[in-house]
Amino acid sequence: MFSTNKRVARGVALLDEKRPGWATKVDLDRLNMSSVYDCVLGQVYGTYDRAMQALGWDGRGINAIEHGFYLPMMSEAWPDLNEEWKVFIEGRQEEMASV
Repeated sequence: MFSTNKRVARGVALLDEKRPGWATKVDLDRLNMSSVYDCVLGQVYGTYDRAMQALGWDGRGINAIEHGFYLPMMSEAWPDLNEEWKVFIEGRQEEMASV
């Protein structure tokens, strides 16, 4: 099974560094990690490809995978990845709302 928790935690840390306040831009009802527009990066940067360009990464490369932003298209872990991001984002949004 593909472990997503640690990968998503790395992605959260990266977004905290590169785009503080990023979680406020994410609509959890739209969140779909397999969509270039509705994934976390699509919602924060406009599109997944813009995010990859801003980060200087290959969109389907190891960096994107290791930070929980991408999975091979045939992977059965997409629903797990989506849920992990929802958990992290909900927590982040709650933290920001209480400040």
